[in-house]
Amino acid sequence: MTHRLIAKTPITLVSCLFALIALSPAALGTVGKIREFPLGTSPNGIAAGSDGNLWLTEPYAVSIGRITTSGSLTEFRVPGGAPQRIAAGPDGHMWFTVGYGNKIGRISTSGVITE
Repeated sequence: MTHRLIAKTPITLVSCLFALIALSPAALGTVGKIREFPLGTSPNGIAAGSDGNLWLTEPYAVSIGRITTSGSLTEFRVPGGAPQRIAAGPDGHMWFTVGYGNKIGRISTSGVITE
């Protein structure tokens, strides 16, 4: 069987990625169940963190969001500009780029930002 993921908007992509990551072993046998969580803005980048949460950039909100597997969203304001992309680093922190600022930033899993 071939599976395809088609995303029409960034929010749809986030919903699909989050649904895939949030599946428990018991839910893996369930077909057609997608769990969505409202974000409020359009995310630009998303990555899994070392803390088990999903981290996303919200350039229009000038924030980085952390969403738990239960759907609880916490946002951290980025002082140096709009964050664009995000990735997990080998040091356990999340690393992100800042658009129009020519910067790279780091956020700890507790929300401390260093640019």
